[in-house]
Parts: sequence; C-alpha cells; structure tokens
Amino acid sequence: MKKTILFLLISILVISLISCGSETNESNNANPAYQAVINRIEAIKNISDASVDSRTKVDTVRSQYDALDDQAKAQVTNYDLLLKLERRIKFYSAREEAESEIKDWFNANLKNPSSLETHGTSIIVYCDTSHENPVLISAEVDYSAQNGFGGTNRETKYFYYKVSPSTFDGYYDLEEISIGTYLDLYEEWNVVNFGNFLW
Repeated sequence: MKKTILFLLISILVISLISCGSETNESNNANPAYQAVINRIEAIKNISDASVDSRTKVDTVRSQYDALDDQAKAQVTNYDLLLKLERRIKFYSAREEAESEIKDWFNANLKNPSSLETHGTSIIVYCDTSHENPVLISAEVDYSAQNGFGGTNRETKYFYYKVSPSTFDGYYDLEEISIGTYLDLYEEWNVVNFGNFLW
C-alpha cells in the first residue's frame, strides 16, 4: 500500500514538472519576434551616416517593429532608440546634402577648384521645436584658394540653408536663404551641432 501511494506521488510530481517545463517553454517561445527586433535595434545603434545602407537598416527594423502586434510592441524595451536612429538619419541626410551643396558652390565659383584648401570648417544643423526635423543649416568654411592672378586668397565663407522635406522620397532639398532670415529663424529653433565637415 505504501509503495502504491509513493508511486502515485512520484508520478504526480513527474507529470507536474513536465507540464511546468512545457508551459515555461511555450511562454518563452510565444513571441520571439519582439526579441529579434530588440536585438536588431541594438545591432544598429551606432549608425553615424545617412548612407543607403544605414537608411535600409533603420527602415527594415521599423518595418519589423510595425509588423508586431500591440502586445509584442510593448515588449520592445529599446523602442526609443529606434526613434532616435530615425531622427539621426534625418539629420545626417540634411548635413550630407548641405556638404554636397557647399562643395558644388566652391567648384562653380573658384578659379581653380583643385587649389582649395580648408583650414577650418563647421556646420550646425537646427531642428524644429519638436526636435524631430532638421529645418535650418549654417556652415562656415575658412579656406584659401588660387585667385585669378595666380596668387592665393584666404577668406571665410558662410552658408545658410533652409531644409525642406521632399514630398516624394524623404530626402531634403536645400534652399539658400539670407543672413537676415537665418538670424530670425535662429531665435525660433533649437540647435544640434554636428561638428566639423567630413572633408
């Protein structure tokens, strides 16, 4: 009799443990998709440019996050980092467009563009009050270049651009603005400083 009771108790215990383990495994595997999104956000957190590759990585993670149900989305503990990465892409896109425009200006206006030598450069990207969108760029380039008489001139050139989001593909068009307009806008928007040019 005692052996039968002992056998029954052991059987119940084993069945309970098996059942418990299976429930734990089911709960761990119930929604692995959100963990994959967390891992992918973490993997791209150091993006520092707006290249096609960087934009593709951020867009891919955004699509994966959007495909989750509400319960799974709530489990993505680093979602705020994804938002920061999306903002970073916008600001780097604006900065890179500005740098391209400035290079084009020097190529079009210098007598001998290959003689350009920069001694100091800075660029500031201003965002709107929501801190979401770049709206204004100022740049300063201290440079020397060959003049029309064969000598070398050194001066500082200032550039001011208003950033306009394109309605088509999310890139940014740059419109040159006057110093007066720049100073007016400067009073309204917050400053994000991206430091020196890449070139």
